[in-house]
Amino acid sequence: MSINPTFSTAKTFDGQVLFDPNNNNAEVHAIYDQNGVPTYYDLEGNIYTPTVPADLTTSITKDHEVKDICFKATSAGTGYAIGDIVTLSIVFDVTSGTAVESSRFYTNQTTGAVVANGDFVITNFEPCGATPEGIEKEGMLYFSATDDSYHTGIQTWNEDGSYAGIVFYDETGAVSTPTSPVPVGARDNEKIESCFNVVAAGTGYAIGDVVKLVVFVDTLTMETIGSAYINMNTGLPVTIGAPTDIEPCAAPETFIRQEVLLDYDKSLPVKEFLRVYTTVDGVTTSADFELDGVTAYTVLGDVYRWHQRFGAFASGATLPFTDGAVVTLPAPPAQADVAEIHVWGGGIVWDKRQGASAVTADGSVGFGRQADGAYFELEGFDEIANFQFIGMTGQSGRLEVHYAQSVQVNN
Repeated sequence: MSINPTFSTAKTFDGQVLFDPNNNNAEVHAIYDQNGVPTYYDLEGNIYTPTVPADLTTSITKDHEVKDICFKATSAGTGYAIGDIVTLSIVFDVTSGTAVESSRFYTNQTTGAVVANGDFVITNFEPCGATPEGIEKEGMLYFSATDDSYHTGIQTWNEDGSYAGIVFYDETGAVSTPTSPVPVGARDNEKIESCFNVVAAGTGYAIGDVVKLVVFVDTLTMETIGSAYINMNTGLPVTIGAPTDIEPCAAPETFIRQEVLLDYDKSLPVKEFLRVYTTVDGVTTSADFELDGVTAYTVLGDVYRWHQRFGAFASGATLPFTDGAVVTLPAPPAQADVAEIHVWGGGIVWDKRQGASAVTADGSVGFGRQADGAYFELEGFDEIANFQFIGMTGQSGRLEVHYAQSVQVNN
């Protein structure tokens, strides 16, 4: 009896699909005769001779996982400009129960182009500290029967959970799209990350570096199948020499407070602005904004706070009075909103209300009275502009007026 290479077998023969782990998990068809002796064929129907027949398996458990590390370009190079965000993607083969790096590639997130491995110069970059926002990736091994090749497919999801697409890479890390790729294997491995700060230097890491421990977990058995430490400052795997070399990254304590201040320049109107103080891990910085809290503000003069002692102007006035005529204040300096008034020689009747009738010496019309030696203040532009006074019946003297502005320089 002959065997039809199209795998149409007689009833006395059984067929089975196997995979050869010693030949890139090549798909093999095993045809068994009535005595249980197999003959192996490749996908084209040719006789296939496995290196170790006992290693042939009915399933493929090869699995790739990806770790992304973000870098920001501080100097230009081939494939990136200053300020570009470049992501290093490290592909780990976790099939054997240990995390073994199988390839790495760089993607310019700013332009969407691949940066050749040889063009990525670590001294041209600084770490971002984390993968760029909105990007989540997962890698899986794919096989193309048409191309007879294996590729790593990196799928990307947006921050809102929508699917962004998949990019395939061959075994060299180059972008290569296979024909009709299908996922290989049934295992589902996921990674868990922990952050550590380096507090003691060791091989491949320095004090101040950030190291991520990436643990790969088989979600079918919930067992750990491998792990790796990666220096986020260099993008290179490292071996931690001693547990005391690292300590967990603490979430920074952040406090924010704000206050409305005054920008005071004698040549300009007083300007209110918002100062925001941010304290992170005991370090405080500040930023100035318009009152909308969004538009940046630049201080032009000295900074003042409201409602403390008065900043005084050099100008003032001496105003004689009698009981025969109503007197008003001369125009103050443009920024003056306070008038300090001292009464000398006799008492006065006064008013500061807008639209008030002329005061009279007998006090029948007026808002208040002050005796000789009294001191009082007018606060606000309206009170100064509306102020009027006259000497009480039979009295005369003078008012000493000193102008000021109701702000104070910060101490």
